[in-house]
Amino acid sequence: MNLLEMNPHETKYIPLIGSPIGGSTASFLYNKIFASFGVNAMSYPVEVKKGELPEFLSAMKYMNAPGFIATSPHKQDLTAFMDEIDDASRIFRSVNAVHVDKNGRMEGHGLDGKGVIGAFDDNKVDLKGKEVLMLGAGGISGIFASELAQRGIRKLTILNRTEEKARYVADTLASCTEVVTASGAYTAENARKAAKTADILIQAT
Repeated sequence: MNLLEMNPHETKYIPLIGSPIGGSTASFLYNKIFASFGVNAMSYPVEVKKGELPEFLSAMKYMNAPGFIATSPHKQDLTAFMDEIDDASRIFRSVNAVHVDKNGRMEGHGLDGKGVIGAFDDNKVDLKGKEVLMLGAGGISGIFASELAQRGIRKLTILNRTEEKARYVADTLASCTEVVTASGAYTAENARKAAKTADILIQAT
């Protein structure tokens, strides 16, 4: 199905918001997927700067949109506007997909972790009992950590340029799961030490 074959009165519009948004290829990929499965929907990028979320969310009620996708710098800020949010996204303050129901209620999810787990599943990698080294502790790292914990990893070490951020993710995960955690500064020495016992390396910077 292509745009010329769609009934525009039935097309679901799914904005992709962020700033800067000009270099994002996500809408192109989503539209390829919609076309492949015959879904009458279209994603398009919208430049929404930091601090402009209230105006965008107000405009959503005028769109025939079942929701929207968000990227930087909005993933953390969106959590404050959600009517419902899953536990991992709330704990680690990261939402990148929002469903809007017919009454305007917004349900937020951080789906970045589903993507990284999908990569392991596609390659038939069993995560149970594994030791993981993750480089980076930005907005997506907590969601990654939560998904890894649900798959039964034994230990997670997080190294980050700002050590406090790595410690926050590690301590938060340890407080709500049985995963053994460690954190530290992202230095060559720390990376070599952690890599000696790690089974898996995740680049999340």
